[in-house]
Amino acid sequence: MLDVLNITSDKYINVNYIRDEAYHFLLKENVNSLPVNAAGIMRNRPYAYLYYSDFKNTPADELYKNYGNAFISPRPGPDQYFLGINDNCDPFEYNWAIMKMLAYIELGHATALHGDFLWRFSWNFAEMESDLFSLFALCPDIVAQKIQLLGVEDIHILCKLPYNQANQKSKYFRGFNYKIDSILPKNPIEQKVVFNFRNFIKEYNNKYKYEFASEFA
Repeated sequence: MLDVLNITSDKYINVNYIRDEAYHFLLKENVNSLPVNAAGIMRNRPYAYLYYSDFKNTPADELYKNYGNAFISPRPGPDQYFLGINDNCDPFEYNWAIMKMLAYIELGHATALHGDFLWRFSWNFAEMESDLFSLFALCPDIVAQKIQLLGVEDIHILCKLPYNQANQKSKYFRGFNYKIDSILPKNPIEQKVVFNFRNFIKEYNNKYKYEFASEFA
């Protein structure tokens, strides 16, 4: 399992670029609340997909063994991509798996890898970038800052992240680098994301304040 703390220090990964690409994705899809519905975004795109349980010639457990919870392949024609998806995993893993496939597409890895001679290095590189993209897209830092989202359980539920990824994100939020980043001026993309999420941020903070006050009433 990849660790976001290691990814963000990898010399081959441009973290700011991946973050901005994830935020562009949220803006393009007009996402304005959490959790992000990765499956809904996928269904609104012209992609062909099939659940593992619907494959006629390959058992679902064999697909999972070979590909994990999802795989993607480019294809000619209007569908553009074919996705295979494990429909027998929990909702958090399901959301994560589909976002990872969308990240592959957004970052150009879904097409590039099929013609790359340095496949193993490129695949590892693509995995790291897609993991990082998915962490930014499903749990955007700029929104988390506004609602003071830090705890593993809160991240797990609110962002619909698998527990291991939620734990990574929680450690990242509590780290020194994140604390420095959080006080820096926000770029135009970050400002647009905050604007899109403004109602969600307001409602969440009002709800939190009400629940906090009720506990001490």
